[in-house]
Amino acid sequence: LQSGTTSLAGSFLNAGVTSYVGALWPVSDQGSAMVASDFYRLVLHGNTIGEALRKARLTSFGKWGYHDHVWSSFILFGDPQSRLFINND
Repeated sequence: LQSGTTSLAGSFLNAGVTSYVGALWPVSDQGSAMVASDFYRLVLHGNTIGEALRKARLTSFGKWGYHDHVWSSFILFGDPQSRLFINND
């Protein structure tokens, strides 16, 4: 990388985002949809970002194992203990 350039995750973190989940390589649409659905359901039910990603990855691995590496593609940058707060006002 050239001086002054950063990754997408780094840009979000530098802008103040506490956590960023991204894929390291292209993954199947079906696998991505399953991981994302599980991840967001878990986050909305109070899990930390790190715990929700871990559980979603384990569910994906349990379903597809090593046949679809989508479970290992998604990683967390930032604070794994952060939570999503929704203001219902």
